[in-house]
Amino acid sequence: MQIRDRFDALFPSYFEDLVRFIAEQMGLQVDYFVKTKSNDGGIDLRGWRSKGIFEKRVGDRDHFCFQVKRREITRDDLLRLHASLLPGETGILVTSKDTDIEGKNPGLFDDHRVRIVQGKLLAEYVLEYYEKLPTHLARIFKIVRIDL
Repeated sequence: MQIRDRFDALFPSYFEDLVRFIAEQMGLQVDYFVKTKSNDGGIDLRGWRSKGIFEKRVGDRDHFCFQVKRREITRDDLLRLHASLLPGETGILVTSKDTDIEGKNPGLFDDHRVRIVQGKLLAEYVLEYYEKLPTHLARIFKIVRIDL
């Protein structure tokens, strides 16, 4: 079973935990998880970093909000996320699937306020940070490293 296949087997809260863990490993300071289900635009996580891998800078901080989906994302998902961003925020839509949503929606990403992390890249992050995964996630992924 591949790593990407295991994303769908995760409880939704575990998938959010995985995204939060990876974001923290990349230096994101998590302000809070959004727990409400109404009028949040589907945002699951908000945070900031003082320096980072994303090029959009706002003052001395980079502000982000994450929407996490264990399914293929749609244009409506992107529009909802974009509409719910606060001034100066960058939206990161994380999906367990791989998609050509950017190619199918030219112009939607021109302001660089929404970025997508697809299944393949997410799986690469799991491999990169596997040794530090919290126990409840490490048991699910059980990656065996073979020395050649």
